[in-house]
Amino acid sequence: MTLAKAESPTLSAVVVQLDGALAGLDLDDELGKGELADAEVVLVAHILGLLVTFVGAALMLRLVNEAWPKARLDDLDFDKGQP
Repeated sequence: MTLAKAESPTLSAVVVQLDGALAGLDLDDELGKGELADAEVVLVAHILGLLVTFVGAALMLRLVNEAWPKARLDDLDFDKGQP
């Protein structure tokens, strides 16, 4: 969450509760749906990036495929941005 908050100020009010649930990730009057969707993409991207770091790309892809079977994962490039 800390990494995502640094990239997306929209997430500044979000806190991780003791049970792992996210509080404060609600659409309110001041926030547009597009802005919230962009912030959610940033958060998920950071979570997936950390999974790749900790367990490797193959296991992360398998876990994501089990949880999200309709996701297109065939065009991912994990070396992008690496020297």
